Amino acid sequence: MCGIFGFAVKDSAQLDFELFKQDLAGLYRLSAQRGRDSAGLVTYANEKYRIFQRAIDPLQFIELAGFDQILNDTLGAQRATGPFACINHCRLVTDGSASVADNNQPVYAGSFIGVHNGIITNAAQIQPDPAAKRAANSEGTAAPNDTRVLFDYMSGQYAQTRDLAAVLAAVQANLEGSFSIAAFLDHKQELVLATNTGSLYFALNAQNNILCFASESYFLKQFLAASQTFQANAGAIQHVPAGHYLRLSFDFQIFEQAPIPRQPKTSSAQLTPAAGRADSPAFAVEFYRSSVQTLRRCTKCILPHTYPFVDFDRDGVCSFCRNHAHQKLKGEDALRQRLDRFRSKDGSPDCLVGLSGGRDSCYGLHILKTTYGMHPIAYTFDWGLTTDVSRRNQAKVCGKLGIEHIIRSPDILKKRRFVRKNIHAWLKQPQLGMVPLFQAGDKEFYHFGRALQKELKLDLTVLCSGHQLEHREFMVGFTGINHKPLRENHDFQLHPLSNKIRLAAWYCLQYIK
Repeated sequence: MCGIFGFAVKDSAQLDFELFKQDLAGLYRLSAQRGRDSAGLVTYANEKYRIFQRAIDPLQFIELAGFDQILNDTLGAQRATGPFACINHCRLVTDGSASVADNNQPVYAGSFIGVHNGIITNAAQIQPDPAAKRAANSEGTAAPNDTRVLFDYMSGQYAQTRDLAAVLAAVQANLEGSFSIAAFLDHKQELVLATNTGSLYFALNAQNNILCFASESYFLKQFLAASQTFQANAGAIQHVPAGHYLRLSFDFQIFEQAPIPRQPKTSSAQLTPAAGRADSPAFAVEFYRSSVQTLRRCTKCILPHTYPFVDFDRDGVCSFCRNHAHQKLKGEDALRQRLDRFRSKDGSPDCLVGLSGGRDSCYGLHILKTTYGMHPIAYTFDWGLTTDVSRRNQAKVCGKLGIEHIIRSPDILKKRRFVRKNIHAWLKQPQLGMVPLFQAGDKEFYHFGRALQKELKLDLTVLCSGHQLEHREFMVGFTGINHKPLRENHDFQLHPLSNKIRLAAWYCLQYIK
């Protein structure tokens, strides 16, 4: 399950920024025991909400520049007075892949911005539009993300009733499964804690003007013992029991604890969120987006500005598009003439075809046999990183076409051991230009292929590759070498001697480091 925790502070001026940041990081470390698939937080201060989330281990999340930035923007930069609050989340993925940003928390939905711990088991029936396409969950099915559905449902109910207790009563009656919620009710400037399992605990400081909450009493106990800014009052840790909620205004004028009202379950036909427009935010909401979402991209080919040696003109068109020249193809007639020279007349093998199990080589093998009347033998070099899907594709196409398939395999365990060592070494000093060396072990493909061609006494080898769109000049670019235009990068031999020397020198330097 997830870890949810946070603070409400009557006046942010009473906080020491650096000490508070240390305290908050400490709560992340404690709560990460409940989930380490992603992390996020939402802060409130100066009539503005700020949301930051990442699909990353919470222990790494608190080291990100964005984590420091959102806290500094909220508390540190202007040292403004007035209420401050934050809700934080450490996620264990149970529904909705963490790789989809919309699945991570906090969730912003109309009147509510919040986090959820638990699983809503009938989320698919609660959807406003059951036919709407949702991100796949952790099992790869098309079930909706239950937290998003939960807050959409709450916002729809609130738009109709304008009553927090009625909203929570509807959630408790109609949403099956477990929930512990921490949310901001936007236009009311209130913190809401609610649970049907009792997995929420809170503590007030001695002056009753700071509240801290967490999913487990042990986490709060550990936090209070180590905190340099929070001195608990005599009441210490308090519990939000199952079926109860707590409502706190940011100015601490409202502090309400009460049972969630009981009501009968709505009929299944009425389970969709109440019709009506949810509130627009009363205050500004700022999202601290991932750098991926702010990439500058070419307006024609969407190549990002992080691509080596790319530049853009005033229309946003990249240098690769401006310098692009279409690949000159010799045409099918030339291919037929070439194959005619090697085609056997008695059905004996006449060519060797490289078969990886990918679409290009499978299709190439198919048309050589069925369209051009060749009698190929397929060849695969399985060096340890060939996937099971590729192997199944190889078996399917060769079995269907009745083609002999020869595999050459080295010491795979040894190869994988070398790859593992390369990756471990790379992680100590990452350089994008060194990534291609992970694949260095597959280059024996050419050696074994040439040897096999001699053994079989074949004069023709066909490799189904070389299309312009598959060229990977960025591999050279990431070493700091300005590559030639795309059309000249299909063969390393076409690089000028100066590039080859510089590339060798760069790799030697990386090894020395």
